Amino acid sequence: MVSFARAGFYLLGSHRHLCRLSLYHSCLSAGLSGVLSTPTLPCMANATEQAKVAGAYLRGSFPHLRMLILKSQVIDNQDTLPCDGEFLAPKLSTLELDGKSFAGGERIWMEEPTNEISERKITLTHYAPTDMGMSSELTMDSVYASLNRCAHLTLFAVEENVEFNSVESEDSISTNIGRVCLQGLRGTTLSRFFNGYPGVDTANITHCDFEGGWEAPLGASSLNLYDIEGEKGLIQVLKSWKGSFLNVQHCPGFNKRVLETMIEHPPENMDALVLYTDDNLFSVELFRNAVSAWEEQLLCLAVYQPGDGPSEQDIAWFEERLEAFKWATDVYIPRRNRLHSSPPDYTDATDLYGSSHVDYSDNIVM
Repeated sequence: MVSFARAGFYLLGSHRHLCRLSLYHSCLSAGLSGVLSTPTLPCMANATEQAKVAGAYLRGSFPHLRMLILKSQVIDNQDTLPCDGEFLAPKLSTLELDGKSFAGGERIWMEEPTNEISERKITLTHYAPTDMGMSSELTMDSVYASLNRCAHLTLFAVEENVEFNSVESEDSISTNIGRVCLQGLRGTTLSRFFNGYPGVDTANITHCDFEGGWEAPLGASSLNLYDIEGEKGLIQVLKSWKGSFLNVQHCPGFNKRVLETMIEHPPENMDALVLYTDDNLFSVELFRNAVSAWEEQLLCLAVYQPGDGPSEQDIAWFEERLEAFKWATDVYIPRRNRLHSSPPDYTDATDLYGSSHVDYSDNIVM
């Protein structure tokens, strides 16, 4: 990995005017020889949009670089090379790192975005702690520190094949992040992350544990849940959730008891609920009770579940109390491969109902 990284960034450094460089490899043990024979390299002078690089050694100025991907497809047992110089890329909009590069790249950062950059994204992938004595460790502290070096982010994502050496931290995230996508975090990792960043705007949470002590209420304005198990953890989080838009898809843990608890302890600010379920778990009467309990703030309700739907009289009752109502029994949303897929791209809350509270059937796109 070391020789691959050095050669890759030496090659990039020789073409600093470029904003696209593609280095592809299926296994790091293949070395650099296969990369140098790729047909993309002779055409580098004409590249204009993005850069893909495999490696972990960053330094220098890259004024046109827009996309940087540093990730291996194996977990190697060598220390990540230290970054001994600043990495300057003012037009960088996408940074995708394996966990080892992220943990060791203390000088990886993004400057304040230029006017022409509308999105700044970091995706963290492929890291598992080992007992090989590596100095590079992925901890919650290292994540917070790296994120705080970024002036502004529109997306921070952690994919399912990432584990932390330690989730303990006394720090917090000061960077403004538009959307956080977290996938496959086990144990108390999820709660620890949000304890340091309770004020996230949009949170997409897929196949995670909701265990642990939630020291601060989850304040995500838009909360999107997919494939969440564990009734107890969901109850704990939703009882103190401060957001306005809740989107629940195929969550075994979101059962009748969770909904009943939300009726007993109405979320303070929730004005929209979207629910997809594989089974006929919830009765029309239960949702009538929910709407009655939430009537002061709830504006929009969409339910997608098999089985019998509401009667015409029920529909009239819901429509009288809500600005937007949808109940569908024939909508099939295929399950995603949770072990190999990226976090779901959920419909944004403003796309769903916005200021005019548009029809769900035209705006929920999965």
